[in-house]
Amino acid sequence: MLTLFVSVGFAKLGNPTDSSTYANIDEVRTEHLDLDFKVDFQTEKFVGTATHIMEIVGDQGVNQVVFDVVGIDVQKVEQKIRSTRSIDLQWEERSFSTNNDHPLLGSALIIDLPFRRLKGEFIEIKLTYNTNKNGTAINWLKPSQTAGKVLPYLFTQCEDIACRSVAPLQDTPANKLTYSAKVTVDEKFKVRMSANHTGMVHDTENKMISYYFQNTIHMASYLIAIAVGDLEERSLGRRVSVITEPSQLDRVANELDTLEELLDKTEAYLTPYIWGNYSILVLPPSFPMGGMENPLLTFASPTIITGDKSQVYVATHEIAHSWTGNDLTCENWSNLWLNEGFTVFEERKISGQIHGKDFPMVDAFLGNISAWEAMQDKGLTNTYASLYPVVNDDLPDNSFTEIPYEKGFQFLYFIETLIGENNMQ
Repeated sequence: MLTLFVSVGFAKLGNPTDSSTYANIDEVRTEHLDLDFKVDFQTEKFVGTATHIMEIVGDQGVNQVVFDVVGIDVQKVEQKIRSTRSIDLQWEERSFSTNNDHPLLGSALIIDLPFRRLKGEFIEIKLTYNTNKNGTAINWLKPSQTAGKVLPYLFTQCEDIACRSVAPLQDTPANKLTYSAKVTVDEKFKVRMSANHTGMVHDTENKMISYYFQNTIHMASYLIAIAVGDLEERSLGRRVSVITEPSQLDRVANELDTLEELLDKTEAYLTPYIWGNYSILVLPPSFPMGGMENPLLTFASPTIITGDKSQVYVATHEIAHSWTGNDLTCENWSNLWLNEGFTVFEERKISGQIHGKDFPMVDAFLGNISAWEAMQDKGLTNTYASLYPVVNDDLPDNSFTEIPYEKGFQFLYFIETLIGENNMQ
């Protein structure tokens, strides 16, 4: 996603690159995001700060920064002006406002700078905020909704444009950032994020634990993910592991014991795996998807744990997203097929190596049926039935069907028939 035009304190939708964001990333872009918040299960809120290190990229400079927000209450905005990444100055409080409330896309959070900043300069903006019940990304579960029924649980689902309800940010795949986080919870909980776990500090007096995370690879905001609950992790190989509730760990580990092989085969077909480790977190039954490819922390539905390993191919799909989706990413949601079509293509290549050439052919045949049904459901003349849906200011999720997966796969398969399998690889 790209920026929206900003002028005289008024942000509007309609940027030609990404219609789903207010962020003025043609002028200023977040390079690094640092999150520091407490998870409060009693009030069902995140309470803390989001600090953006941002680079001025527009030729004409910038005098405003615009973020996307949904279900966010901002208490204070502070700013530092830097001439380089390393010069540290004092925080100065800044005025801010929100406008353009959109029923599907949220609001523009507009921050005024004291004077126009020039291309090549860096600014740092810290927002003190809390989430509220109008957010779209954070799912709060009662103990009765979990497998173990011991503790409450939360997980986020940020694809497509829901990360703007985790923190104020430039919520578009057109801008990639690194991020770090400090997440503080009651000591009985464990925390995992789509980042490397770098340590924790136990506050025994207050019975709280702070977990620290770092992801140094640039990625889109929709891939920021967090899970908090009664979690346990088990290694399944030199660089793969599974995470789930303790009562489910044996079943999950047994079902996914070929995870290392799947990662090795995908890497051999593509290029070296850049993320280091790979973990799958199997969520409680209420997780609404088959899987979500968050880097370092794939989310998976417990429905893939069938006892006969018949659904393990879902893991192959999510592993392949480490290359197409997480490393190479669509610039806006009309181009979701760049994430999903390539990933289905890669998934079927790996499945064919493991299960034989008939397996991906049958899978593609069934996928074609699903895509055709989705096209009929949307209407064959509807843009949402095409490989390139024109999203405009609709919620991008409303355009998500089997179509970008299967039409994208078919387009790539067609190219392969023209140039040959070796050239395609």
